Amino acid sequence: MKKMAIVTAVLVTALISAPAWAQHIQGSLHDLSTRLGTGQICISCHVPHNAMNPTAGPIWNHALTNGTGTGFTSKGKAKTLYGNSLLCMGCHDGVTAVGDFNIVNPITKASLINGTLNMTQLIGTAPVAASGTNPGSNLANVIGTDLTNTHPVGSSYPGYTGATSEFNAAAPTPGSYPAGGYSLAGAGIVNLDVGKTTGQYDTIACTTCHNPHDDTNGSFLVMSNSGSALCLTCHIK
Repeated sequence: MKKMAIVTAVLVTALISAPAWAQHIQGSLHDLSTRLGTGQICISCHVPHNAMNPTAGPIWNHALTNGTGTGFTSKGKAKTLYGNSLLCMGCHDGVTAVGDFNIVNPITKASLINGTLNMTQLIGTAPVAASGTNPGSNLANVIGTDLTNTHPVGSSYPGYTGATSEFNAAAPTPGSYPAGGYSLAGAGIVNLDVGKTTGQYDTIACTTCHNPHDDTNGSFLVMSNSGSALCLTCHIK
């Protein structure tokens, strides 16, 4: 029952917030409506009915990276991703097809432009996007499956249980989804994500630093990094 209540809360929040999200995404590098030929901003990640992987995220409609989040490495060791990072890497792994999602009629998969290409391959295609730029033109957008040179994700945040000499303490996020969530820089700004232990929101994820729905701060950052403000939210320097 508790799980159902949480899922319902997410869906309601998603439906209420969708117009605002769409306004921030429109014309950004996450707007694939023109590049893939769907004419729809949200469908590559979310769909109201018949979602591809609804248990992975709010009405989640995209294929998951490697199907399960395995197949990654960091410093030569196997790495498994969970939660929101698993969703983000469904495109940014450079392996999974960016157009691998369910379609709402009358659009069909056969009509997708570049729908079978992964992000690495998408770099070489014509710069067709709502923003007029090539969303694959920056190699930094392709994270790949070797995470050695990437800020750690899928690891527990050292300040989750309290401040250390190098990390600020995370605080419970009151009245937010998910229940039991933790964040820094004020409620709900720099959020920790669910990790391997179900229901334990102690993990650094892509969405700790990035908000895929809002590019106001550039690079889809959750807050401005002027003066390294975002970095210093977690790191004590």
